[in-house]
Amino acid sequence: GSFSVGPPVSDQSAVESVGYQSQISTTDTSTLGFREDFLGPSGGVSTDIIGSNSLLDFAQKMINQHTQELIILEDRVSDDNTFRDLLEDQILNESGVNLDEELSNLIVVQTAYAASARVVNVVDELFQELLNAVR
Repeated sequence: GSFSVGPPVSDQSAVESVGYQSQISTTDTSTLGFREDFLGPSGGVSTDIIGSNSLLDFAQKMINQHTQELIILEDRVSDDNTFRDLLEDQILNESGVNLDEELSNLIVVQTAYAASARVVNVVDELFQELLNAVR
């Protein structure tokens, strides 16, 4: 708003608190604040805001409703993220690689390979002695 300068301060604002009432139907004379029905052919708006008779009241209720919806959505996102993290941990626990177990398996395979290499060397030496004995 704007105010006049001078000893008697007076509000020069053009904004006024105007009440709003809309007729429910052409046959019914009762009124409703910011109607949601009878907006034309197939026209309808659902705000879920009831009992607003002024634009300021309607705006405040609309902001409150959006704030509540935002809080609910933030809670849902938080719950979804927690559930996703839980499922991710469960999948990793069931299908993930256990490094200790894999290292112990690698040591067993390496030991078996070394033993097999020794056996092959012994068989090769025996074969060479057999060939030398036959010559």
